[in-house]
Amino acid sequence: MVFLPAMLVAGCDRGNVASAPAARPAVPAGKGVIEGTVVLAGRAPEMREIPNSACRPGGPLVREESVVVDDGNHLANVVVYLKDGPPVDVPTVPPAVLDQVGCRYVPHVVAVRMGQTLTIRSSDATLHNVHGQCSANPAFNVGMTGAGQSRDFTFARPEMFKVGCDVHPWMTAHVAVFDHPMFAVTGAGGRFEIRSVPPGTYTLVAWHERLGTRQQQVTVPPPGVGGEAEKPVVADVTFAR
Repeated sequence: MVFLPAMLVAGCDRGNVASAPAARPAVPAGKGVIEGTVVLAGRAPEMREIPNSACRPGGPLVREESVVVDDGNHLANVVVYLKDGPPVDVPTVPPAVLDQVGCRYVPHVVAVRMGQTLTIRSSDATLHNVHGQCSANPAFNVGMTGAGQSRDFTFARPEMFKVGCDVHPWMTAHVAVFDHPMFAVTGAGGRFEIRSVPPGTYTLVAWHERLGTRQQQVTVPPPGVGGEAEKPVVADVTFAR
């Protein structure tokens, strides 16, 4: 299991909630935006089809998802965040969703803020168990026997953890939970955007389950005179195998 620094928060079922540490005081939202693209240098490893992974007879096999890139080597499933990011006061966000589709977790990586609900659901008409392999908070393991079932989870302590299905051992996902909103997860095009950043100098961290972490310093300047729109701070990230 790979741990992030102390902004991440471990997960537990709402019926088994760990005590939360004292919250840091919220600070006003800024106008800064940090954006960029995450790429993989060099040739990406081939993602193999996993034998016997079809969710139903005649269904498609599941392909490994530990490194997902597009034709331009833009890297998906990277958690990008500000180390010790400020607990900015931003509007409440809706629940995040982690679905089980075709004996895969979708998305493969999800990030939420402490107190935000993570809804884990199943779109498969087959048996799954959702095994959250937490360590800083109580682990959870719940069964889902058919399409449309779901469970809500909330989180209280810093952690990144893996979610798996013991019935279908190739099924994995990663959950990252923060005590601030200064984070993003890259999609298929490798893009990320972190908004509402107060002025200051920060350490931007990019984490990937197989490729490790990259860090760089970024500075968000004070707002311009007259409150005009701020130019985004561009912070591209390159991983190498």
